[in-house]
Amino acid sequence: GSQKDGGGIHITSSGKVALNNLSVYSNLASQDGGGIFIDQNTDVNISNVKIYSNESASNGGGILNRGSKTVVENTLIYKNLTSGYDGGGIHAEVSMVIANSTIANNSIPNGRYGGALSLSTGLDSVLVFNTVFFNNKNSNRESDYGSTDGIYIFNGKLVSFNNYLMTEEQNDLVITRGANNIFSNADPFTGSSSDNYTISSKTLLESGAASVVFNGATYNAPTKDFNGNSRPSPANTNPDVGAFESDVAKTTGVIVKKDGTGDFSTIQAGINAASEGDTVRVYPGTYEENISIDKNIVLASTFVADTAIISNTIIKGILPAGANGAVVSFLDGAGTQVSSSATIIGFSITNGKGGPGDPGFSSRGGGIYIEGTVSPTISYCFIRN
Repeated sequence: GSQKDGGGIHITSSGKVALNNLSVYSNLASQDGGGIFIDQNTDVNISNVKIYSNESASNGGGILNRGSKTVVENTLIYKNLTSGYDGGGIHAEVSMVIANSTIANNSIPNGRYGGALSLSTGLDSVLVFNTVFFNNKNSNRESDYGSTDGIYIFNGKLVSFNNYLMTEEQNDLVITRGANNIFSNADPFTGSSSDNYTISSKTLLESGAASVVFNGATYNAPTKDFNGNSRPSPANTNPDVGAFESDVAKTTGVIVKKDGTGDFSTIQAGINAASEGDTVRVYPGTYEENISIDKNIVLASTFVADTAIISNTIIKGILPAGANGAVVSFLDGAGTQVSSSATIIGFSITNGKGGPGDPGFSSRGGGIYIEGTVSPTISYCFIRN
């Protein structure tokens, strides 16, 4: 849509307005609030909304907020821009709350302020907690951040708890009250260049706050994430930072990704690094290797309910010509059986050729080889070819 204020949505109602599970994108405001304009005397809750690729000619590429009861949670605000002034993602003129959201890749013109968030709130404060700010810059998309990028405070106060902020903010961002903020320019997402803002970095795992007291009220982290998954996960931990919750435990997890953005790029390397009781989480891809499990761990794909994850997370055996070997073996590196109660969940296991068998048999266990006293659990796997 196109409008003077609020290219996508313009709110002036004095009633309670709930915006849930929406996509607000490719809108243009000739003045303020490219995606959403929230006027005075409003009570607005924005939850599980994508706000992206909107533009305002003045302030607030994604959101312009003048409503003192506005709460934004579990929301993705990305690739919005202002062509005139400030607040590429959000421009706040009064108090508001932002919780467990992701604000990334928003832009402001050269020489302007607050690629992610700009504050002109006078004596009021803005509360932000459990939120990721990443790669919000001026329109040149310069490699280095400047003090005008990220969050900029014209006036007002920032209350910041457990957020992921750019490194430079540690020195020049005035936080009136807050704690446990993470300062880093490392990309924490699975694929931000393709708008995949799920968690990749273990830094964000269990690093959020369960609740924050602000202006006399207690604000809790949402009990579900952007996708409707339970938060926190695992249960009885702190919530993750950002709009998405991972089910990988921070202190007991090893992440394997084929593209090298995890802890390891091969499954065996992840197994070798894991300690007893750890979860080795493997992201989709074809892993050409034969693996050996010799400890009590959980080896799992990212499968929850979508069986396409099983089809796309493949352990493909690879051995020299004429050699034998199961794709998955419950053996140590020397080929000796070990006592193990490991669990495997959610893989396609293929292209195996069984190892040496009893006299009279050439091979056995092409996909999985289990022997001795081991007690593994194998679930939701496709074992084929």
